[in-house]
Amino acid sequence: MNIDQYVGCRALSCYGKIPSPSIRGLIIAVYTMSVFLVTASIAQAQISSYTYVAAENATVNFSTPVDVAFGANSSFAYKYGMAGNITFSDAIFGDPDYGVLKSGYYKAFTHCAGELGSYTFTIPVEAAYGANGLYFYKLGVSGTVNFTPAFFGGDPDYGVVKAGYYMPYTQCAGEGGSYTFATSTNVAYGANGKYYFLYGVTGTIVFTPSTFGGDPDYGVVKAGYFRPASGFGAIVSRAQFNQMFPNANSFYSYSALVNACTAYPGFCTSGNATQNAQEAAAFLANVAHETGGLVYINEIAQAPYCSGSATPCGVCASGQEYYGRGPMQISWNYNYCACGQAIGQNLWGNPNLVSTNATISWQTGLWYWMTQTGATSTTSHQAILNGDFDGTIRAINGGVECNGGDPAEVQDRLDYYLEFLQDLGVGAGSTATGC
Repeated sequence: MNIDQYVGCRALSCYGKIPSPSIRGLIIAVYTMSVFLVTASIAQAQISSYTYVAAENATVNFSTPVDVAFGANSSFAYKYGMAGNITFSDAIFGDPDYGVLKSGYYKAFTHCAGELGSYTFTIPVEAAYGANGLYFYKLGVSGTVNFTPAFFGGDPDYGVVKAGYYMPYTQCAGEGGSYTFATSTNVAYGANGKYYFLYGVTGTIVFTPSTFGGDPDYGVVKAGYFRPASGFGAIVSRAQFNQMFPNANSFYSYSALVNACTAYPGFCTSGNATQNAQEAAAFLANVAHETGGLVYINEIAQAPYCSGSATPCGVCASGQEYYGRGPMQISWNYNYCACGQAIGQNLWGNPNLVSTNATISWQTGLWYWMTQTGATSTTSHQAILNGDFDGTIRAINGGVECNGGDPAEVQDRLDYYLEFLQDLGVGAGSTATGC
């Protein structure tokens, strides 16, 4: 089977690589875990709001969203916006206090609305919508939030009555004040339910209109708030992303990517700290290859890509073409139909959404990564959790590139992967030699 029918390598890679810069400056600061360790004084204050839940190595199932912590004394590692089974172990959290018996703790999100209900927030919050350990998240919202599939970009647990939950951001500065963040953090600036957000920031942030690109509530005294990043955002900060992709098209924004990740909560959270970082590097390596370093949005050699066969959406919408678009260069009418149904967008009827809405565009790449197997039997997500980078290539374009089909294209993906792993400070896993 020619997997090029499923996603393209055609934005640039079939025409030769635009090489990434050979000089990358100082090695990017290491953020290998989707958790972070904080200083003793801060840790003690933070853990005081958490409740003990488990001994070391125990597994707990959380049916509603929580923040969790693992450690002892004054040393703790945290994960934010989690649900389902959580194992409180060094393998999952890293070891925050070597040689000491540790425990697990949690802090529950607050229930605020039933299915299809709404709630108005005057301060910034992270919101969750779902049931039974399956949730979609909004990393930063304020004002009125509707707890519906439409607002959250899909249905996390189809056919089940769901509910809404939230966790507030923490105030850290007044108007014009500043705060320094050692690790990747989401921040908000505003007042009275009107806020501007920046995701994945590090270093010193000054809470002014110039930092946030505008004034969210003109003439009103505002303040600064923060919430630690989670998942992909905790592994790859905004600064790291920008250094990885110095020539990226502004369409492929970091904020759009981290927001898209909330529709796939298992992305970069399903393994241990090393596996999660490997997944971030592997995903970015493959989309870098597909788009020439996040430069190209649309396929160069465009064609209708209408299979002529019926899909659940129909055959092909009148006047529409299904050439490669977005970070994973999704192509063909049946993929636009299936992906659109999965993310709650009519991509079959309007495929240009993939090249005009950045969050939707990133969601298409994550949809393929998390759910599609291409010409193999394993998704890219599962392959990388198994330490098999080569398996991600097989799932994406193995029918064309693997088994000697196009060694140069395989090597390009591998080069990006090894480069990004170095940026994140982790090893390559058991299989990263080319497929």
